Amino acid sequence: MRFVPIVSAALLLASTVAWAAPQNQQVYTNFNNMSSTDFTIGTSPNSAHFTGGEAAFRGIFELYHFGISNDVYSWFVDAGDTGTIQFETNAAIVEFYGRRRTGSTVDGTLTAFDDNGDVITSASLLGGDWQFFSWTGSIDHITFTNNDPTQTAALDDFGFTVVPEPSFAAALLVGAGLLSTVRRRR
Repeated sequence: MRFVPIVSAALLLASTVAWAAPQNQQVYTNFNNMSSTDFTIGTSPNSAHFTGGEAAFRGIFELYHFGISNDVYSWFVDAGDTGTIQFETNAAIVEFYGRRRTGSTVDGTLTAFDDNGDVITSASLLGGDWQFFSWTGSIDHITFTNNDPTQTAALDDFGFTVVPEPSFAAALLVGAGLLSTVRRRR
């Protein structure tokens, strides 16, 4: 019976990770005070490199997830361009918000790829309000293609958690095995 609190805590932790928001991930940015077209967030080996877009303040308040508050920076991908987010260590969970400008008539495309270049998941960035994206898998990189020929699109509040190292996963399995062995003996 002493192991019930441990199992309960593990289940609570697992449910918290499954329902986490971008800012609760291992690495997070809201792009505040960043002005760059080529930059990295996080620290090695838990980092992501952004290219093909621009983290900036552009004064287009509908393209900042929190609007006029302190969060007035986003990662923009201009009309007809493609931005790439390359993970140093594959991401297990990636969460972020995306939006096209009001009046944009063409959807953007967000695509996550594995190490082999195979598509894990893909989604359209539709018009209207901010869309929340939460993707899982062993994600090597994401492309963000803005298919609109005249309007900018943006991502904001971007967070990810890397795939655990094999030694960590093995330790979890050993721990689970020990718990079940102790439980069987009782």
